[in-house]
Amino acid sequence: MKKIIFTLTVTMLLAACSEDSPLPGTQTGAGNTTSMTGNWSFTKLIQTNGRILLAGQEISTFTSESSDENGNIQFTEEGVFGSNFGYKNSISTLTAGIPSSNEEQIPPIAQGGTYVHNTTAGTFTFTASSGEITTATIDELTPSKLVYTTRLNRSETTLGVTTTTTADVTTTFTK
Repeated sequence: MKKIIFTLTVTMLLAACSEDSPLPGTQTGAGNTTSMTGNWSFTKLIQTNGRILLAGQEISTFTSESSDENGNIQFTEEGVFGSNFGYKNSISTLTAGIPSSNEEQIPPIAQGGTYVHNTTAGTFTFTASSGEITTATIDELTPSKLVYTTRLNRSETTLGVTTTTTADVTTTFTK
């Protein structure tokens, strides 16, 4: 009986101990020990559930998909990121029941800042050098593939009228 109580006590003590926090770029925890650190090549960007609102009223919906992707993102073990990638964007919109399509070239844009990887929640948060903060949900993380989704939510006011654009943005990188 004393051995059982001792074993239970030791087990409870070990369970109560918390691990040291991992470095920001390290994926740990149950089921996934893959690291985000390294240089990842940009391979795809897809926007779904896109909506454009004018003064709070939906005027258009859209989806988009990239092609001619180029560039990369790099994550360091110290929690720093740097990216520089561009692509051709094919946008399909529906406005007042009328569909339309458009393509635009998105030039490579250099960005940098810090990130924190929350392995428990399966997310990471970018803080760009500009101060803009974005949280991404990790959809897939393997040694050779990183897929994450962010929520686009941009508002712009011109002449007192606010236009808001929202969409789910899924971005894919490979090593």
